[in-house]
Amino acid sequence: GGLEAASGRRNSVAHVLQSVGKVAMPVATKQQLVETLVDGHGVSDPIAKWMTTNLLPVDGGFEFTFDHETCVELFADYGNVDMLPLLSQVENGDEELEVNFVKATRNDAWADEETNGGLMTAAGNQRRVKVHEIDAGHWVHVDNLPALLELFEPSFTR
Repeated sequence: GGLEAASGRRNSVAHVLQSVGKVAMPVATKQQLVETLVDGHGVSDPIAKWMTTNLLPVDGGFEFTFDHETCVELFADYGNVDMLPLLSQVENGDEELEVNFVKATRNDAWADEETNGGLMTAAGNQRRVKVHEIDAGHWVHVDNLPALLELFEPSFTR
């Protein structure tokens, strides 16, 4: 159960969270974190480098700025949320409300209907719920920031 069951994919959130939890803190350098995550846990180099943005200098090196256990709990809670009822509320509610999902096309977590609980199909069949596909893995902001910004740009001018 938990992170162990969901961490089969190299750059999945579950795998990265599980890997980060195994890193002895503090790390002496940011490069040490990268090497530990890449060589010791199989996290990709870009994701490991991105994780260094979450480090804070402390006596003896660097520590994460976040509480790992809280992140694990939040991720578990996220996995227990059923979004399908929200979609019907949007369709039947306030005419001004619109929901937009970003589907990263290289993120295999959304590959099958069983995994996503039919959410992507249900969203695609709604008038005011839209699915936008971006060529990226889970880490859309790392893999394809220009496409993500282009998608959000119209909402910046409202």
